[in-house]
Amino acid sequence: MRAQHQLHAMFRQLMIEASEAGAVRDDVAPHELAAYCIHALAAAGSLTSAAAVRRLFNVTLAGLGPPT
Repeated sequence: MRAQHQLHAMFRQLMIEASEAGAVRDDVAPHELAAYCIHALAAAGSLTSAAAVRRLFNVTLAGLGPPT
C-alpha cells in the first residue's frame, strides 16, 4: 500500500510539472491524471503482445495531451 502511495505521489508531481510546462492537459487535476496513468498502464500486464502494449501506451499519452 505504501508503494502505491509513493507511486501516485511521484506521478502526481510529474503531472503538476508537466501541466505547468504546458505538456499535459490542465483541465483535469494532477491527482486524477496520476491515477489515470497508473491504472491505464497497469492494464499492460494483461496484454498479450508488445504491439498491444505500445498501442495502450500511445492511447494513454494521447489522453494526457493538452486539449486542442
